Amino acid sequence: MTEKYLNNTCKEVLPDFLDKSKCQTIRRGWENCKQCDKGYLYHNEEHPKVNCPNCHGTFRIDKPAKFKVGDNVKIYWDKDNQTKHQHIWKELGVVEITEVFQIEIRKIGECQFRYVHSEHWWSQEGGRALELAESDGFKSAKDMFKYFDKQYDLSEPRKFWVYRWRWLE
Repeated sequence: MTEKYLNNTCKEVLPDFLDKSKCQTIRRGWENCKQCDKGYLYHNEEHPKVNCPNCHGTFRIDKPAKFKVGDNVKIYWDKDNQTKHQHIWKELGVVEITEVFQIEIRKIGECQFRYVHSEHWWSQEGGRALELAESDGFKSAKDMFKYFDKQYDLSEPRKFWVYRWRWLE
C-alpha cells in the first residue's frame, strides 16, 4: 500500500506545523497539463477532459480529493523537493483526516470564497474567511488570499480542496 502523505513548503505557516497548531490545509483542486505544466481554467462537468490551449495535450481539469475522512496521513516538510545529492525533508507527524470539502476562490476587486455548490460568496472581511485563514495558519484572510492569488492567479474562480485533521503524534 502506498504511503499517504501531505507535503508542505509554505514558509508562512511552518511555525504552526512545528507547534502542531495547524489543523487544515487548502490544496489545488485541478491538475496542470502533464506536457507543459500550465493550468487551464475551463470547468465543464460534462466534459472533464479538454485539450490544453498551450500544447494541445489532453488532461483532466478537476481532480478528486486526495484523502477521505478517517485516513491517516503523514505530514512532511519539503519531501517532494529532493535533489540528487540532498534529502533535506522532515517528517512533522501523523494526522487523521476529520473533514474534507471543496471551496472556490476568486478575485473580483477583493478576494472572495464560497463553498462549492453554494451560491453565496464571502468577502475577505467576513468571519468565515477569517476562520478558514486562521485554521490554515494565516494571520488574516487578507494574507491568505494574497498568498493564493500570487500562487494561482485568482482572476478566474479556482477550486480548492480543504482538508482538516487532528494530530495523532
